[in-house]
Parts: sequence; structure tokens; C-alpha cells
Amino acid sequence: MVERHYGIKIGAKKIARIRRDMRIKTIYRYDAPGRGRKTEITGEDKAWITNIACMKPCECGYAAELWTYKLLTKHIRINATQAGYPRLSTIAKSTLHLILSEQGLKPFKVKYYCKKRDGMVHG
Repeated sequence: MVERHYGIKIGAKKIARIRRDMRIKTIYRYDAPGRGRKTEITGEDKAWITNIACMKPCECGYAAELWTYKLLTKHIRINATQAGYPRLSTIAKSTLHLILSEQGLKPFKVKYYCKKRDGMVHG
């Protein structure tokens, strides 16, 4: 017998079984279909965000030389509906961070503005 907290005695086999069951439940929880919220931000929305993030803020009328997540989020919220992306008018800073991380972009770093971007993105 193995003594645990609060004076409860549990055997090693019981502990192993509980851990195994918890691990299995965790796997099923993340793989279960229909859980969580459905995707609302499309690939086209993400492309527009990426295009904005690859521009300098001064090209958009801001005094800053580099984007901050706060400024980029503010710019996207203000201009999303006018640009035809109404879902992005309520985007959160954390969602923006996730989208840019998927692309490997860090808009607060200078080197991204030096790269030539695909002509299809700039249209």
C-alpha cells in the first residue's frame, strides 16, 4: 500500500489504472468531433491579416516604424469591415498572435519588411 495525502491509502496498481484512464480521457477529449467552436476565420481572412502585418505601419498612416500586436489589432478592427472582412472587426489580440505564429511572422521585427512578397497577396 502507498499512503497518499489526507491519510488515504491507495495501492500502486490503482494509481496506475487511474493515471491510464485519465490519459485516455484526455486524448479523447481533444480528438472528439464537434467539440469547441467552429472555425469562423477563413484562409482569405488570414491572408489579409498576413498582408497587413507585412506592411510597415507608416504605409497605413501610423507614426510607428514597427507593428505592435496592440496597434495591428486596432488597425485590423477599424479597417476589416470596409475591406470586406466583417468577422475580423472583433478579432482578439491573442487570435491575431496565433494567426501570425502559424505563418512564422513576427511583425515587430524589421527583417520581414525587407522580404519581397508574392504579387498575388498585394494584388
